[in-house]
Amino acid sequence: GETVDISSKEREIEILELERVSDVKFVNETVVFSIRCLVSKGTYIRTLSKKIGECLGYPSAMSALVRSSSGDYKLENSCDIEDVKVGKYRMESMLSSLKNIRLFNANLTVKDKCFHGKKVRLDGVKEDVVAICYENELIAIYERELNNIYKAKRVWN
Repeated sequence: GETVDISSKEREIEILELERVSDVKFVNETVVFSIRCLVSKGTYIRTLSKKIGECLGYPSAMSALVRSSSGDYKLENSCDIEDVKVGKYRMESMLSSLKNIRLFNANLTVKDKCFHGKKVRLDGVKEDVVAICYENELIAIYERELNNIYKAKRVWN
């Protein structure tokens, strides 16, 4: 067997809301309750669950997770497979889902470099991650490598 390090990196997160939303129950010698939380991007809920147990002085495990929102997407606005079967859904463009990422409109030279996954120079861009568009179509996501040089993270051909 191989030894694998699964320790997680520490990161700064924000817990905006944390609330117990069920009664405390005892099931098979285990304390069970539900929480609702509103947290910043990058928060690992399983890790938060473990930390709550540590603060209470008990080992803990998470048995279920419901993601009620992510960015602008809300669970109450979602559709199920039955809705899809009868055509009761709305498709979102990839660009509309990237509202929080800087859009960069590429010229033909940058477009060709992106098409081949090559590094590109983006002068005047301050953001570390950019969505690159050509003629109002998303063609790539690039991330800063050094100064104003960006490398491909994801390319759509």
